[in-house]
Amino acid sequence: MRTKTRVKLQFRDEKGSTRIISIDRPKEGLSNEEVKKAMDEIIAAKALGTKNGNLVAKVKAVKETFESHDFDVR
Repeated sequence: MRTKTRVKLQFRDEKGSTRIISIDRPKEGLSNEEVKKAMDEIIAAKALGTKNGNLVAKVKAVKETFESHDFDVR
């Protein structure tokens, strides 16, 4: 069995469309405050944009954990 973790950060751009940034293998024990701060910094830096303009607002953040199991098919 393998476990994979991902954090998805969802933002709204200048025209109201939503965009998701997906981060694989985030550090363990991320707090709400750390995630909020990171999202605020992404917005403030204006480093990421879309065809509809810069990211301007946080929508939500989700931590996903997936388990995968291999079958012996030989």
